[in-house]
Amino acid sequence: MWHLARTPFRVTRHGEPISLLPLNQTVNTGVRYSAIVPGLVPEIEERDAGRFNGYTWHEWRTLHYAERVDNIAYYRLSRLIDMHKEDAVATETRRKSRLPAR
Repeated sequence: MWHLARTPFRVTRHGEPISLLPLNQTVNTGVRYSAIVPGLVPEIEERDAGRFNGYTWHEWRTLHYAERVDNIAYYRLSRLIDMHKEDAVATETRRKSRLPAR
């Protein structure tokens, strides 16, 4: 059942909003970064989002706030989709490795 989405993308996995589903196969890399000011997007993530969306850092910094927000949301969702794809592949690979050989 859909609740009000915060983004217009409405991406699902097995019929459920992808942002609400946990990943089955995860690896803790230990890599962490945070914003200098709590509540803001870390600069490294802004730079990655800008590059992902085809902007140079200079171009990114000249975008209006709403454009940057939309681009960061798209970047985060794209990363989440990739993680769920990798999760599905890892789950299937693991399932197949448990099957008896024919």
